[in-house]
Amino acid sequence: NYGVFINQVASFLIVAFVIFLFVKSINKLRSTDEKPEVKPTTKECPHCNMQIPLNATRCPYCTSELT
Repeated sequence: NYGVFINQVASFLIVAFVIFLFVKSINKLRSTDEKPEVKPTTKECPHCNMQIPLNATRCPYCTSELT
């Protein structure tokens, strides 16, 4: 009786692990196709090389005017 139970538990764990790996690989393939491209929200100041907002007219770090 105990041998049959242990055999069924081992079989269940093996099948569950294989299904887990299968679902994990399918989700990984699906997620790589759906990555949206993100537009940058900052730019680099040409004078001090710090990241500043795109619509900034003056750098908050070096106070130089941007054109």
